[in-house]
Amino acid sequence: MPLFVQIDLAASPHLDSTPEALRSGLLQLLFCTSENCESQDFGAFTDNALARVISAEEIAALKIAVGGPEFPAKQIAAWVSKPDVPGYEEATELGIKVPEDELDNFYAMQPAGGKGVPLKCDKLYGWPFWVQGRFYPPCRKCKKQMTYIFQLGSEDNIPFMLGDAGIGHVCICPKHPERASFYWSCC
Repeated sequence: MPLFVQIDLAASPHLDSTPEALRSGLLQLLFCTSENCESQDFGAFTDNALARVISAEEIAALKIAVGGPEFPAKQIAAWVSKPDVPGYEEATELGIKVPEDELDNFYAMQPAGGKGVPLKCDKLYGWPFWVQGRFYPPCRKCKKQMTYIFQLGSEDNIPFMLGDAGIGHVCICPKHPERASFYWSCC
């Protein structure tokens, strides 16, 4: 599986709510690009993807893989902060106390009739752009809802299309960050 994303968490921005376990180490996402596995399973914990946080202590033991598909390396030159708000479904589920017509007007004024909210690009933190409805997977160990951390848009910075212009999400359990989840969906 080629490496899709690797983020040095110590050098990345943090939210006030970022758990200590996510303030250092490497966030990695590896994903199978073969047609034989890419379309078989879209779940959060499949054999087709590996999302994980490698602790700072474990980084020295990493081995460089040789062979297999590779993408051209890109480096994040700077993190750019942009306004981001939850999608309509998530905003109402969160109990935002705004009259429905005001909320409708707010989303109608956003780019592409509200489809640009939240941002659909590759991003760290912010609000997930759910293609087919809100989904935060439960942690496999403690069963609590995982925390959204990263979004990957089709062909944004990685030359790969997730299904039909799909968007993927990496979620992590703050108590068990070693095995994160990667879930994607498309139109």
